[in-house]
Amino acid sequence: MRIDPLSRGYRSSIKYAAHLLKDKNIVATPGLGFGLHGEGFIRFALTTDIPELKKALQKL
Repeated sequence: MRIDPLSRGYRSSIKYAAHLLKDKNIVATPGLGFGLHGEGFIRFALTTDIPELKKALQKL
């Protein structure tokens, strides 16, 4: 699995997660919530069906 840091232009996982929620209607957990080494990343819980996941990926 490939792990990439936040999208360019975002330095805070909190700000990026807020952007996704506000502008894309996607819920993500800021990596900072998992400790200092989590900053720069976000976490998703994939708890929906495949068509909904595909919609979310299109939005990203």
